Amino acid sequence: MTATTETFVIIVVQDSLGRRSRHRLDEGTSVMLGSGSNCGLKLDDPSVSSIHCVLRLHERALILQDWCSTAGTYVNGTKIEDEVTVAPSSVIKIAHFEIRFENGNEDDYENPPTSSDDPAMPSESKSDEDRTPTIRDNSRAVGVSDEESTGSSESFAPEFVVESCVNPPMLEMTQVEPVRLPHPNALPDAAVDPEMVELLRAELECLRAELADRDQQLSELNDVAEADATVTGLPDAPETESLVGRLEDLIDELASSDQRIQALEELLRAEQDVIRTQDDEKQEVERWVGDIEKRLTAREEEWRAELEVLESRVSQLQKERDEADLRVQNVDNGSDVREEAIRSMRADLDTAHQKLENSEKKQRELESKLEQARQMSSGESAKEFVDQVIRDERLALSQERAALSRELAEFSRSVTGTAAGQEVGQKGMNEADARFNAFRQTLKELHQKDKESGTHSAAKRTLGQRVAELWKRLDGPTDTD
Repeated sequence: MTATTETFVIIVVQDSLGRRSRHRLDEGTSVMLGSGSNCGLKLDDPSVSSIHCVLRLHERALILQDWCSTAGTYVNGTKIEDEVTVAPSSVIKIAHFEIRFENGNEDDYENPPTSSDDPAMPSESKSDEDRTPTIRDNSRAVGVSDEESTGSSESFAPEFVVESCVNPPMLEMTQVEPVRLPHPNALPDAAVDPEMVELLRAELECLRAELADRDQQLSELNDVAEADATVTGLPDAPETESLVGRLEDLIDELASSDQRIQALEELLRAEQDVIRTQDDEKQEVERWVGDIEKRLTAREEEWRAELEVLESRVSQLQKERDEADLRVQNVDNGSDVREEAIRSMRADLDTAHQKLENSEKKQRELESKLEQARQMSSGESAKEFVDQVIRDERLALSQERAALSRELAEFSRSVTGTAAGQEVGQKGMNEADARFNAFRQTLKELHQKDKESGTHSAAKRTLGQRVAELWKRLDGPTDTD
């Protein structure tokens, strides 16, 4: 046995209470770390995943790979997400466990320093020295059983040599013995709670029972191997080929399983990226909604302020209106009423001027029509045209006279009421009143002339006379403007 020439690393696991446990990792082997029962190095903690990470020693290099764990794997305080190479001086942090590495040889690992309260611990570890390599390496266990068997080792060894050469990864995953953490070290009785001591002793008894079961399983395996070696001997070539084919199939299945695992890991990472993106979008939407709510709140406050200002303005205007109504009711019926009447008469005068302007426009239209009638060759057609124009003009003038008469009557009534309410009525008439009276007298004269001219028969007048009278009628209001 050449243990001193083998390359291996001592894994030192320390929990939050300072308790440590040591485990050996040989060259070309790997160990799974996690809380699952199938992990070679079991870490009892709720935050540790079932298969948290994988650690292997390849060409004297420590390689650590995280298996998408929940709590994460940290190397020197840095979280890893893929396969990385770990230096021997690095510190691996998993939950509240710290993992360090120590270089050693076979003798140092075979006799580790221990200080346990239970006196049976040194004897147990000492009695298991020769069995420990057998538990870690199945191929080495077969070699020990072959040396102990008599007469059948030469015929039985090649079968296991073929298995170890064809399918080394399957052996590497079973070379490390599952160990449950935390494994208690010795502590003074004064510093340890009695209940904790009882729990540790119970766990020690459980570990001893498991060790006994494994020893029994190994002995049964050795017995079966010896029986097969004595009965069957060296397998035939077809059986060897079938075993090799079976091993190759298993290797292919393992490779496909690794590919599926990698694909699942990629899908998981993609899903995590999608979830992270959705979370970012959700946060952005929440910020956007919050900004909109703030803007709406500010806008509502502005609306309330504007509404209050408008309400105050409306109330102020209502007060001003009430005060104006009171002033109108209490105003003296003197000069204010007179001024209002004068303004009304001026408005009527402006209306009359507008009507006169309309009459002038119609006069110009009639002149153009008359000029066209003069240019006509037929005298009868001209006469009919002039008669029609005169009739239309008389109708328009009569309508205007009626409207003016109504306005004059209303104006006279308003003037009469105003004069009765004033102490000094006629004495205070100004220039506008005089102009209005003159305009009124002119309208009366026009009305009288129209009546006098209407008494004459249209048949006795010539066309020239009728046109001259028409010109006079049209020029009359213009002269009085």
